Amino acid sequence: MHADPIIDMASSFVKNTELGAKPNIALGRLFLGELYTQNSEHEEAAIHLKRAEALFKEMSMDYWLEETKKTYQNSKL
Repeated sequence: MHADPIIDMASSFVKNTELGAKPNIALGRLFLGELYTQNSEHEEAAIHLKRAEALFKEMSMDYWLEETKKTYQNSKL
């Protein structure tokens, strides 16, 4: 378990793939990437943001794809 309960909650949301809710999973990955970026955990942020990017691209969710790319660029700072 992670020290931050919000990260725990988002992680469990992402792990729940049995519902077939790909858009929600991608959003969860983006949310985790943002949280890890805020906590200066850039390697962990990159993992989740790259997965979110791949899912958004696969589903042609252009708005969220661009938001993910922006967050990924900010996580490299």
